[in-house]
Amino acid sequence: MNYTLFLVGLFIIAAGLGCLETATTPFVTVLGPESSGHFRLNLAQTFNSFGAIIAVVFGQSLILSNVPHQSQDVLDKMSPEQLSAYKHSLVLSVQTPYMIIVAIVLLVALLIMLTKFPALQSDNHSDAKQGSFSASLSRLARIRHWRWAVLAQFCYVGAQTACWSYLIRYAVEEIPGMTAGFAANYLTGTMVCFFIGRFTGTWLISRFAPHKVLAAYALIAMALCLISAFAGGHVGLIALTLCSAFMSI
Repeated sequence: MNYTLFLVGLFIIAAGLGCLETATTPFVTVLGPESSGHFRLNLAQTFNSFGAIIAVVFGQSLILSNVPHQSQDVLDKMSPEQLSAYKHSLVLSVQTPYMIIVAIVLLVALLIMLTKFPALQSDNHSDAKQGSFSASLSRLARIRHWRWAVLAQFCYVGAQTACWSYLIRYAVEEIPGMTAGFAANYLTGTMVCFFIGRFTGTWLISRFAPHKVLAAYALIAMALCLISAFAGGHVGLIALTLCSAFMSI
């Protein structure tokens, strides 16, 4: 039951973040000339990368460093009482960090409530009457680029989540003697690569065609994923770490 509640909490967090990003992304793109909307969007998302770095360091110091990672062989040799105590220690290790996060999120939400954002008005007054949600969705579905963009975004988010969530386990399983706490350093490196890639990408798309920069990033990211899948060891781990630099725009 406790694990179920934990999953419900994670679902609520993800839903809230999804709604927040869905609302703010269009807002950022219209706060200026349409031609530079993609530049402002990537620049704003750079702070997301910076926050991810802080989150990894935060989790490493308050979660992974307090509870040693146990291999499956060690877990199999534990008595039911020892296994229960170990799992309980894992649960307790995330309590304090999440309470700190709750306090920070509430503070940020309060600041957002007190901030006066500029009112945006469409140049086309007919936009005020867009019809129902289903009508708007139907209108978007007729745009070929939009359909492909939704599919591409779905695949991108899945690939990014898989790479980030599996990196620590990949390091522990592929590198002899690697601990989860030390492997978190590679996850921090991943976020740093993501941060650098986002900054570099923001600069590149201001000078080259955005779709060409995106295509180049995607091809490099796929190549690095293939290396991590087939090479293994330190080479695979480094490739998996560097991959985030090219999943950043």
